[in-house]
Amino acid sequence: MAEYALQVLNELIPTLLYLLALVAIFYVKKLLDYWLPVFNAWIDAHVSEKTQRIIKELGYEAFAHAETVFRETNGADKLQEAIKYFNAHMSRYGLSNLTAEAIRAAIEKAWLENKQYEQPVEYKIFRETN
Repeated sequence: MAEYALQVLNELIPTLLYLLALVAIFYVKKLLDYWLPVFNAWIDAHVSEKTQRIIKELGYEAFAHAETVFRETNGADKLQEAIKYFNAHMSRYGLSNLTAEAIRAAIEKAWLENKQYEQPVEYKIFRETN
């Protein structure tokens, strides 16, 4: 009788371990299905934020380069030089496939913020109070 019980247990143990492994795999898959999109969304948001910051910084750099190196040229030519600078240096920051509008917007934002500091003091005070 004891030998029969041991024989039955020896036959059932591998089957029970197999079923336990299947249940564990099922629950791990359920956990991954739930958490993987959460992790991907966090990574996308973080990378997007970092990329936006890099684009902004490179826009300032391109603007500063055009303003200092091409002092005698007009605004449109300076913009073209800033765009050339941006395109030439964006791979250094790991950027690729940026649209021309995104590049121009980054440079123009830098220009606008620079012009904000060049306004007369009275105008700044008037703007802040109204």
